[in-house]
Amino acid sequence: MKRQVLVEFVVLVLLLVQSVFLHVFPGQVIHGIAAAVLVLAFVLHTWRVELTPGYILFLLNAGCGLTLRAPPLWLGWVQGVLFIFVIAATFLFPLPLFPPPSPLHPHVGCVSMRLRGVDCRIFYPTNAKDVGKALPYLHHGKHLAIGLHTFIKLPAWFFASLSNGTLWARGDVPLAKAPHPTNGWPVMIFSHGMGGSLEMYSSITQYVASEGFVVIVVNHDDGSASVSRNVDEITYSYYQRPPQSALDDWVGEGYFIRNKQVHARVRHVRAVLDALVDLQTDEGGLFYEGLNLDHVAAAGHSFGGATVLTAAKRDSRIKVVVGLDMWLEPIDADVVAEGVPDVAVCSIISQHWMDEWDSHFEQLKTMARRCRHPSSAFFALAQTRHNNFCDLALFSPYLNQYFKASGKIRPTYMLHMVGQLMGAYLRENLEGETGGVFHHQRHQYPELIPLDDDDGSTATSQSEKTAQTFDKGPDRANSSSHQVHVLQTGDDYYRHVRELTQRVLDAGEQFKTFSSCELQLVHAACSAVFHDLNAVKHVNRGLLTQVEVVQEKVHEYDESAASDDLYEKKLLKLRNLQRQAMESADAISRIRRSMVAKEKALKEHEPAVEAWKEVAAEKARTERTLKQILAQLAKVHHDQVALEKKHTLAMEKAKRTLLHTQKQCDIARKDLYRQQFAVENVTSAMKSLSSCASKLMLSTVQPSTQLSRSHDDAVVAPRRQAGANLRNTTKGLGKK
Repeated sequence: MKRQVLVEFVVLVLLLVQSVFLHVFPGQVIHGIAAAVLVLAFVLHTWRVELTPGYILFLLNAGCGLTLRAPPLWLGWVQGVLFIFVIAATFLFPLPLFPPPSPLHPHVGCVSMRLRGVDCRIFYPTNAKDVGKALPYLHHGKHLAIGLHTFIKLPAWFFASLSNGTLWARGDVPLAKAPHPTNGWPVMIFSHGMGGSLEMYSSITQYVASEGFVVIVVNHDDGSASVSRNVDEITYSYYQRPPQSALDDWVGEGYFIRNKQVHARVRHVRAVLDALVDLQTDEGGLFYEGLNLDHVAAAGHSFGGATVLTAAKRDSRIKVVVGLDMWLEPIDADVVAEGVPDVAVCSIISQHWMDEWDSHFEQLKTMARRCRHPSSAFFALAQTRHNNFCDLALFSPYLNQYFKASGKIRPTYMLHMVGQLMGAYLRENLEGETGGVFHHQRHQYPELIPLDDDDGSTATSQSEKTAQTFDKGPDRANSSSHQVHVLQTGDDYYRHVRELTQRVLDAGEQFKTFSSCELQLVHAACSAVFHDLNAVKHVNRGLLTQVEVVQEKVHEYDESAASDDLYEKKLLKLRNLQRQAMESADAISRIRRSMVAKEKALKEHEPAVEAWKEVAAEKARTERTLKQILAQLAKVHHDQVALEKKHTLAMEKAKRTLLHTQKQCDIARKDLYRQQFAVENVTSAMKSLSSCASKLMLSTVQPSTQLSRSHDDAVVAPRRQAGANLRNTTKGLGKK
């Protein structure tokens, strides 16, 4: 990858030279040569979407240089804008520089498979040097960017640079023979954090594989991963965000959801542990008789740290645990209370979690004390944040720093350091390698901050430093040691009582509506203790300031005590400062005695606290039941609204049908009136014809031939004509 970075830098320089030549040397020959050189550089470089402005700039320069004798004035502005864009893109989204593999086993293979239904990517040592092809970074393709968009709420194109990565590992290569063929290679299972995937820790996992381990990276499908490939190997599922109610109620619904995911993740890890036997006994498989099933470790980041810690508690096949910024809040109560005392646990946290998340840092320190294996270790890394343990910072280091997702430490250096520390710890505690491998490795990095002591606070270290300074004189040593002792005990007591009273106060504040006289007394006692604690903290700070002043004065004395008079003045001033410090120490002692008395009062009211806890649990259960009922009511209301809407639509349709029927009836009624009017006209015509016929018959008294003819002509013919007209009229009415 370093070669690709160098080639990309050459491409940018050539683009700049080509743009300048277009204005300085207008000849077509030199532009043809420049275009040919750039084409060769493009063939060698890595094509990526971030360099699109550079490609457009090349085409623009080549087209204008080969066709125009004099470039137009606007061309310089366009060239400048395109070049600024391509420089910004390469700066914000550089090619990732993965840490190089360990020299122990510098060649690493990689294969993806599904173990007992769990999608996994496996890194392993190999002896194949030039066999196989370096694998792309992405396992899920474009779906990882979509999943990260769902998790982080940033556009998917923001993660397009993930497609630029290429692993050190190669595909389709055999497993190397273990140094001890009868034992096989040790195994490490890695669990990703929330919003992660099996790709996003490739820097660390492929490095650990080069240290001599078969590393199985699990992709959890419990909804906590950015993306997971379904069993059909075609469709994908993305991160499932909990409802807002769970985020607002971490103690109840929020904890229930995340703890359920911890159990699902532990099932995935144990399924992979079961699948190791299948890999070991598959005669035609890649790992046939190549694994050491007695030497199995587990590692994880954030949510994955909670996963492997719980898995080690539940499954004795895991012998060593490495946790990177472990998130302990969603784990089971027995793991919190007991820890994992029989397993070697190495906990490495970021400086951000140590300095800015005090409550969780206290949980981590408590867990470190309860993991009592002699090889357990607890460290912090300076200038780091939570995302420094994954690969995202490699692809966009400056943007990660801007959004405070990663620290100021160089990402490649950071991941290389973590990989070396993990490899050395596993080799020493899982493989039993001697020679102080981990001890030697940990002292190579000044960023590593040991936190193995019970306190781990900067105040204690500052007190020890001050005590060493005061050891220069016998008079100063006695008073300073007393001050340092007060500082240490004051800080320890402050933290201890604060933890106790905060728990009681939280319960009191949460259930003030259930308060009685006794509960009010406890609440008042807690408030008084808090007041004293703040006073201790204030006096502690003042005492530290005075100690620092004394230290400065001692230095001044050592440098300038040339005469006896000056020495006496300095010594008198120093003793005055020491006396003030002693008075502050006495004040702390008085407050401490008061706090001891109030702590006893708190212990007397422990039954009330237990009652509060029971009420809290009952209230949480009631709230969950109420939420279920509200959800059912909401569903019933939704069904009722849908039914009412459907009924309204049916009524409107029936109303429209009725109006249409009424219109048809009105039209038929009008037609009937017209037909009745026509029948009445015909009836009156027939009556008039009948009267005419009667009159004609009466007028024909004398029968004669002439009269008959005239009668026929005058009477019969009109009668026939009238009959014909009547029949025609009747037929017309019938048709109507």
